[in-house]
Amino acid sequence: MNISKKRLIHDMEILTKKPIEGSFVHWTEDNLYTPKVIIIGSKDTPYENGFYCIQFKFTDKFPFEPPKAKYLTTDGKVRMNPNLYANGKVCLSLLGTWSGPQWTSCQNLSTIILSIMSILHENPIINEPGYTQTPIKSKRNRLYNMLVTHANIRVGVLQMLTSPPEGYECLVPSMKEYFLKNYDEYIGLCEKHLDTEFSGLQVSPIYKWREKVNFKLLITKLKKLKKEFKIEKE
Repeated sequence: MNISKKRLIHDMEILTKKPIEGSFVHWTEDNLYTPKVIIIGSKDTPYENGFYCIQFKFTDKFPFEPPKAKYLTTDGKVRMNPNLYANGKVCLSLLGTWSGPQWTSCQNLSTIILSIMSILHENPIINEPGYTQTPIKSKRNRLYNMLVTHANIRVGVLQMLTSPPEGYECLVPSMKEYFLKNYDEYIGLCEKHLDTEFSGLQVSPIYKWREKVNFKLLITKLKKLKKEFKIEKE
């Protein structure tokens, strides 16, 4: 058994025994080099309860080089975080695609998951160089957060549940169960923003992606999806 496989099996067994709260991971010996990960957005952030899918690909050079990563929670247009591109690129120092602490052989999939979780915080605009000092109450920050909040439901929840990324079928049951369990929170989040000052078509203050903010429509779609899942369970 080569070094990479031996180490991956070891890391997989540890993560299986001690899963990271706020994530779903499909990692077995059948997909040892290509684990599939979903990170659930934390409470009180624009990513709250969203499903953030990351596909990883390890090589025979692991653990001496990091895996490749592809971000899949996208419609090809939205840029919901400076570190997560609409085309799937993941900018993270541990992956060698962003400035900061670099990869070492003692790190593993768990440390990468935790690192990605850390960038999905309450004011993501400050992750972008040149915007690190953006005031929390500024219009620029409030607008970006609102667009991310809306896209989080539209793409991070509705799209991921109805059109999951290829290969993620194995994690759909977990997503559906989580959605039904937290359904009231999704509705409450949308109701909270029904009277937002940023309703209608908006342009992001960074990256210039467009988002038509309509939380009433999202509520309708959430309700419809709940009915469909309830019928499936009967």
